[in-house]
Amino acid sequence: MKPLGFLYVQVNIRFICLLMLWHVRFMNFICRCLNLEKGVGKMHKNYNGKLDEATENVKRIKLY
Repeated sequence: MKPLGFLYVQVNIRFICLLMLWHVRFMNFICRCLNLEKGVGKMHKNYNGKLDEATENVKRIKLY
C-alpha cells in the first residue's frame, strides 16, 4: 500500500495541470472577447484554433 502523502502529491500535480490548462483557455477566451470588432463568427473560429494551440502548449509543458 502506497503512503497517502504520495497519492496526495500525485493528485496535486494533476490538479495543477488542469488548473494551468483552464487558465490558458480562460486567458485565450478573454483575448477573443477583446477582439470583438473582428466579428462574432470569425471570433468563434479563432477561439477554437487558439484553444487547440493552447492545449498543445500545455501538453508540451507537461512533457518537459
